[in-house]
Amino acid sequence: MVIAICYVLGVGAGTVAGVARSSGPTGFASEMLRWVFLVSVGVPLVIAFFGHSFGGQTAARRLGWPAGNPFQTELGIWDGAGGVVAIVAFWCHGGFWLALVILNAIFWTGTGIVHVREIVRRRNVRADNVLPAIVNFLVPATLIVLYALAA
Repeated sequence: MVIAICYVLGVGAGTVAGVARSSGPTGFASEMLRWVFLVSVGVPLVIAFFGHSFGGQTAARRLGWPAGNPFQTELGIWDGAGGVVAIVAFWCHGGFWLALVILNAIFWTGTGIVHVREIVRRRNVRADNVLPAIVNFLVPATLIVLYALAA
């Protein structure tokens, strides 16, 4: 649920900031991308870091996945690193953004595929599995479109 709320808040904040600060479509997309990096990518990944690193058993149970797997901690570390870099992107521009868009497009799409496989193969329709599946495809699509418009 947090991931969906952060996505909506990031897009909303980006839209408001884009309208208030932009000068044309490129400026609007650039401003919006900054806020999507910060709120829709950075914040949920940092939250996921804490959830997977320090509450891996609970996170696995909520997802309907096996608990006690060390990959929860590894995923948490990745989430933390990705979240911090996305937050830094709020202040950085240029090639840094392209690298972050590519990285997140691969990561979020890949995790979305994992969630969809769980839905199809194991009929895992828990909200904590289905909702991330949706957002995991929305985030990369949003990043790619905004980056293309901002470039």
